[in-house]
Amino acid sequence: MQIMQRVNCVMPILIGSNGNIDTSANEPDKRFDTILSVLEIDEDIVRRQLIINHAIEQIVLIENVEEASKILFEGGRVRNVRRCLCIDARDRRRGVTLSYGRTGEPSQAPIASYVGRPRMKSDIDSQIRFQQDHIQALKRELN
Repeated sequence: MQIMQRVNCVMPILIGSNGNIDTSANEPDKRFDTILSVLEIDEDIVRRQLIINHAIEQIVLIENVEEASKILFEGGRVRNVRRCLCIDARDRRRGVTLSYGRTGEPSQAPIASYVGRPRMKSDIDSQIRFQQDHIQALKRELN
């Protein structure tokens, strides 16, 4: 730690343990995709840290913001859902996060588009299709 401070290296240090975390009691209804359910995580220690530090088993993925708002905010609070990630309808590179405030009130915030290099393995063909779709959308805006 002292060496890191001396060279001005600011990085979080995560300490983990062996073993599997059973999240089944903390997961939302199976009709919802969660970050945990869609990712293929090969390393148990990575899975554990993402669960412990980010509650990925309780972050649901719903593409349409209006649909997500109805599900999360109309009626009672959805069991075992901390937040929802959606795609911005105007710009598919950006997103919207829906969540609950400290007292349970609805909250919505934008997610900026990521402009750096990919940080995870991804299907190259799907990335190419995504970029082609984005180009087509920009062309439609110009016309």
